[in-house]
Amino acid sequence: MEDEGFQALLEPVAAPIPYAPPPKVYPTQATAVAAEQWLERYYPGTAFDFRGVDTVAANAVARQWHTLALRYPEAAATVDYVGSGLTQVKLSRLTLPSMMDGIYAQVPDIHATLRQIQLNPKHFGDSEALLKLLARDVRIGWHPPGTESIEGLFTHEFGHVLDGFMRSMHNTAFRPAVMANGFGEVGDVWNVWQGLHQDLLAISSTYAKTNIYEGFAEAFSMLHHAPLDDLTAALRRVTREMRVMLDVLYKPSTWTNDFVDLGKIADQALRQQIGDELRELAKLLGVTL
Repeated sequence: MEDEGFQALLEPVAAPIPYAPPPKVYPTQATAVAAEQWLERYYPGTAFDFRGVDTVAANAVARQWHTLALRYPEAAATVDYVGSGLTQVKLSRLTLPSMMDGIYAQVPDIHATLRQIQLNPKHFGDSEALLKLLARDVRIGWHPPGTESIEGLFTHEFGHVLDGFMRSMHNTAFRPAVMANGFGEVGDVWNVWQGLHQDLLAISSTYAKTNIYEGFAEAFSMLHHAPLDDLTAALRRVTREMRVMLDVLYKPSTWTNDFVDLGKIADQALRQQIGDELRELAKLLGVTL
């Protein structure tokens, strides 16, 4: 008799689905499992786990992940897990912290090389109840106007991912040279901008006043979701400053790891050109050199 185990090895294996770039628009899926599978097809570097997440919440997360990953692909590539933490095999070697009932979602460590977006199944398993909580939070000013959707909540968490990604860019520069004080390194410029704008970001919401990280995430969510007509003049300024900063700074394709001190550039004309570009960058960001 032939060895059945050996015979199984000889049977044809279905060919893997070839990778294709994701479409521009996420198509709403019929189930949470289908949403999970759609994401894993187009974002194979990230594990998605929607076990315990209802269909409405799963589609909201998938839709917003897709929107943000298209806009900030390099930051999204640093996320290796998005989910409820309930499917052990998808966690691989990850150990996610426990979540208190009052926490909707979290990024456990924004400073890690790879980051996780953890969804609390207590809330994401009941989207109707979660939406009521989010509406209350916005109504009392705990979260910014316009962020009462599950997409708005997820954008807040992705804001932590983007923040951590940018803060980690210390050996990367915007131009082939940086100033003597270090201005021009991506991570340092990002930190300087946030330090200068911490008080401005803090007016986004009550939660934004917690610390500089939450201030950025709240303003980031408000930028992507709040209609300008619904914002006060002060909050419109927050979104305007955020938009300018992101448009100016988030251009990874133009960054370089090969840079020197500006003063070491022998070519006077080139030194002047790069110096002028860095001074213009500082001016756009409201940074005094």
